[in-house]
Amino acid sequence: MIALLVALLSLAPAAQAPRDARVAVTVVDQTGAVIPNAKVTLTLSAATTPAAEPATTKENGIASLAGLPPGRYTIQAEFPGFQTRILKDIQLKAGDNKHVAVLAIEGFSDSVTVSRDAREAASDRRSTFGTAMTREQIDSLSDDPAAARDAAEAAIPLRRYGQPDEFARVATFLLSPAASYVTGSVIPIEGGALRAL
Repeated sequence: MIALLVALLSLAPAAQAPRDARVAVTVVDQTGAVIPNAKVTLTLSAATTPAAEPATTKENGIASLAGLPPGRYTIQAEFPGFQTRILKDIQLKAGDNKHVAVLAIEGFSDSVTVSRDAREAASDRRSTFGTAMTREQIDSLSDDPAAARDAAEAAIPLRRYGQPDEFARVATFLLSPAASYVTGSVIPIEGGALRAL
């Protein structure tokens, strides 16, 4: 009788179904702010197809997936404008599992072109967001272009309009590695105006 009881007790754990794994993945940016509506995909490390339908993070930045067999997974989190984050070889155990995926902002590139040819700059509609006008066009908006130009130059401390190469030197510096410590600065282009503190 005791042998039968011992045999039944030893079979009980084998008869129980293995518990499924559940995972909560929190998706945040580099500052720690949560990212709602990010897509989270889990793939068993040994497989190439997702282990479950991709989940989307809620307003709190958490995506939950349940009913997964315990094992090693690759977790992929993605959101437009951010680099895709891949967490490889993550062990999910039966029960609750929690992980955080930090997404970095995608690198971007921009360019500034300074040229003396106003027609060339005005004709490039990909980089202009307004209307480019020459000094002569601005002056001609007045009934007396010469007086308008004199009045505009009189308001500039250097008493002249700036030249494109003067602005290009500042822009070149700000876009160079030498200005890597300059952040959040506004460079006024006012021809030498002095302001009292």
